[in-house]
Amino acid sequence: MRAAKRTMNSDELKAAIHHKTIEIASAIGHDAAGLRFDESIPASGMLDSAGLLELIVWIETQHGLSIPEADLNVENLGTIDAIARYLRRARLSPTAEKIAGILNDIRPEFDFADSDDFIGDGMLDSFDVVTLVADLDKAYGISIEGVAIVPENFQNLTAIEKLLQKYGVP
Repeated sequence: MRAAKRTMNSDELKAAIHHKTIEIASAIGHDAAGLRFDESIPASGMLDSAGLLELIVWIETQHGLSIPEADLNVENLGTIDAIARYLRRARLSPTAEKIAGILNDIRPEFDFADSDDFIGDGMLDSFDVVTLVADLDKAYGISIEGVAIVPENFQNLTAIEKLLQKYGVP
């Protein structure tokens, strides 16, 4: 999977996917306006197999990626929520992927690629941030200074990546 060209937040991604799903469903005589973001698209019957393929091609085209065959499954593409999560993960840089992996080791119950505010969303508390700093120091052979340990530097993957860049991490 290669990085996507466009940058949208999670709500914008979901709205765009929902809109396209409605458009494709309408072309085959279905009204998908009521399709929930967590509802299974294939099970809803709103899209036939050709419609599902059209949605996948649209996703690839709109987001500048080629979805590997192994990723073509309901877990990644079965709901609007799942598609948005997949696209957010697809556009992570290698550093952001590594940070997300470290975060998942600390708090495996959360999908850090799907949040723009880890602290505000209740995904990280102060102890988690201290643990994260220690893990980042170890993973990258750096020493994050105490004055840099402020909420805005740990708000999301982009903020953490920018913090690491200050310490020479590409």
